[in-house]
Amino acid sequence: RAVSLGRSRSLTDRLSEFAAPAIEALHGQVNETIVLALYANGLRHTIECRESDHALRVGAAKGADSHLYGTATGRVLLSLLSATELKRFVSHAGFPGEDWPGIDSQSSLEAVLSGIRERGCAEYRRPGSHVQALAVPVNLSEGLPRVAIGLYFPTVRDSVERRCELSGALRRAASSIGAELERI
Repeated sequence: RAVSLGRSRSLTDRLSEFAAPAIEALHGQVNETIVLALYANGLRHTIECRESDHALRVGAAKGADSHLYGTATGRVLLSLLSATELKRFVSHAGFPGEDWPGIDSQSSLEAVLSGIRERGCAEYRRPGSHVQALAVPVNLSEGLPRVAIGLYFPTVRDSVERRCELSGALRRAASSIGAELERI
């Protein structure tokens, strides 16, 4: 299935294409910075982003990085890995240190990631900054990459009610992206 998705163009190009309408709809609804990321080869690949139109906003850029511990999308992506993949990742990257205080063993990492899987959502507030983030998984068939969609916004626009609204909107967008890709 992944081979058929990638025949005419790369998988990431196709994923971006199929996700674009849901990302635009989500952006129109919440007007916050949106990131679509996938996990490959131990890295988070941001394949699509749409920044907020607010004067005060969180920036985002496409590309690959190692920010799996210190981002909401990265944490969701880690929660989607198999136990073997997670051990391989940790053996290469080590434990998060100040990127994720309190995670200093495989068991503590697995416990927190299990909670993210159960909730279907990761929340993150960067220490020492004014950035808040939420991310959810995009559920795809076996054999397709692990994908997460996230929202990043200044904490001045944060409240419990706002996070509930954003989380619901994220889940609907993730569901829409997953359904679109399943039709292929």
